[in-house]
Amino acid sequence: MKNIFLLRLLSLIANSIYMIYGLLLNAPPFIIGCGIAIIIQGFHLLKLKQSQKVLITRNIEK
Repeated sequence: MKNIFLLRLLSLIANSIYMIYGLLLNAPPFIIGCGIAIIIQGFHLLKLKQSQKVLITRNIEK
């Protein structure tokens, strides 16, 4: 995909759905694995969002 933000967002949504599935099945491997993936994807999404704000403000200043 060309848009990494969208890819990470879709991954975050998918991991959230799998985590709900793991909670319904009471399956710790699903819950732990998806929980870790949600944290990682969320961190990267925040990082991308902050870098986009910096790029926008730099373009406005020029």
